[in-house]
Amino acid sequence: MVRPDTVPASPGRSVGEAATRAHANMRDRVYGETINHALLELFTPGRRVLDIGCGTGVWAPHLRRRGAKELIGIEISPVAAAEAGARYDRVMTQPSESIEPDDLGERFDTIIAADVIEHFVEPFDELQKWRDWSAPDGELVISTPNLRHFRVLGELILRGRFDYVDGGGVMDRTHLRWFTHRSLADALSRAGWEMVRIGEVRSGRSGRVNTLAAGRLNGLLTVQIQLVARRRR
Repeated sequence: MVRPDTVPASPGRSVGEAATRAHANMRDRVYGETINHALLELFTPGRRVLDIGCGTGVWAPHLRRRGAKELIGIEISPVAAAEAGARYDRVMTQPSESIEPDDLGERFDTIIAADVIEHFVEPFDELQKWRDWSAPDGELVISTPNLRHFRVLGELILRGRFDYVDGGGVMDRTHLRWFTHRSLADALSRAGWEMVRIGEVRSGRSGRVNTLAAGRLNGLLTVQIQLVARRRR
């Protein structure tokens, strides 16, 4: 299957080597120290939860209060993983790309991938793998920067700028892949998922504008795509 937006490896280098370099650039970056409450409101965690890129594990008490019984995390930053280990039942420190189903045990009711898919060299392969890790009625909770946000488009169209920055945000320099709502929905569908819920901008000036437009401007006003998909049988 031909995948869109494929980033070729450098001459003489494999995709695996490219992934290793990408992860090396992230290992000293500590993500996951805040709660994405808007994303949390979109789902109710199942009994067994996998949190990919779990950071320091700050989601743990929120997930347990909402019904999660077993929390497994994947976190490649040693600093963050050490903290998460005190909050999750188990934290794996190898990249998702190198994890096999036997390493994880039984399948998961909920898989969380909050702001991680944009860091993968081959996110399309990961979406398919996560489907195989999911229980028959399992859900994937995912968020990623929105390339169609009006500020990104304004910089690109009006100023010809597409500049990366340090310190996080939509244009963080560690981001390798980009999605819009539609392109992510298409990628999920090809990987065997069906979208069941999507987040909308509701607060601030952008929220008021989106409400007046009956939600039709959601794709331009949301900084971050947030959605829940269910494994398609």
